[in-house]
Amino acid sequence: MQWPAVADLIRPKVPKLAAIMDEAENDVLAYMTTASSCTASTRSSASRRDRTQDRGINIFPNHDAMVRLVGELLLEQNDEWVVQAMVSARFI
Repeated sequence: MQWPAVADLIRPKVPKLAAIMDEAENDVLAYMTTASSCTASTRSSASRRDRTQDRGINIFPNHDAMVRLVGELLLEQNDEWVVQAMVSARFI
């Protein structure tokens, strides 16, 4: 698995983040196994938001839609952080 390898790469420089990653591993991996089923819904919600925002309609039809959108944004940001950590660990 890559999760522990990434945590081990950043552990010397950012031990607090590595500890957080160790604690969050099960939750994140559980989310990622179900994320593919939510992706189509999130994309649909995002495109619907773009179409309806000009009309002043609520962009989140319900709480679950908001959670899916925020979750996807956090997952994308996490991917960027992992790539940055791997690149900086390799070149430093």
